Amino acid sequence: MKKQYYILFLCMAMLLGCNNIDNNNRLIEIPVATVERNVLVEEFTGQKCLNCPAAGVALKDIQSKYNEGNVVVVAIHGGPLALKSSGHIVGLRTDLSDQYYKLWKVSGVPCAVINRNSGVLRRNAWAAKIYEDLQQKSSIKIATKAQRVANSNDITISTTINNTGEAVKGHLQLWLVENNITAIQQLPNNDVQHNYVHNHVLRDAINGAMGEEVSLNSNTPQTFEHRYSAKDYINLNNCHIVAFVYNDSGVVQVVQQAVSNEENTTIGNGF
Repeated sequence: MKKQYYILFLCMAMLLGCNNIDNNNRLIEIPVATVERNVLVEEFTGQKCLNCPAAGVALKDIQSKYNEGNVVVVAIHGGPLALKSSGHIVGLRTDLSDQYYKLWKVSGVPCAVINRNSGVLRRNAWAAKIYEDLQQKSSIKIATKAQRVANSNDITISTTINNTGEAVKGHLQLWLVENNITAIQQLPNNDVQHNYVHNHVLRDAINGAMGEEVSLNSNTPQTFEHRYSAKDYINLNNCHIVAFVYNDSGVVQVVQQAVSNEENTTIGNGF
């Protein structure tokens, strides 16, 4: 298979608590893959982390290679280098993000958990893991509709899951994720950018931090209905729903769907 490569130049400056980058890990291959399924990347990051903007660029490069719908990135602002809102400061750290930070025993950012079966990975390992997982077949198909309720900040979410293989037990997780949030971010040169644009930021878990239990029999589609009330500071015009099924083996399929004023549907890969 013919391979193409991106060279990702990673910044030199470090802040105590930010993960360092070894000299041998500054060149990261992004090979061409035959996409059989989607991959979830839980990116742990923070507004006080010098190296996190470069890590975000690295993930954006990977997404541009494989398609944003195939590599679903969710930025989780948790831990000591994340920032909570106070006064006029817009912070992206939440109790939910801190819960996931502790769940995965994160010791420093940037880092990521890929498909919930990788453990915590430094960014030099992201491309290879994503490449490998994209080529794994999945029997799970997910179709999600996310529609805003008129004259409100409510959303209705309809998620249909079909399993074309053997029976699967696990959890369905629904997240609210927001793009285009303008907020403070520390940069590698120790400057602070006040109008930095943050994307794919985890805002809330619609059906609880660990999702809800599902039992998926072969060729027996199931539909799950939810209604969610978003906080006033969340701009639903910039939001999407991330829906995924996971179990002890990891994430078996994931999709993302923009919140719309009109009916829309996204169906998971792997079929």
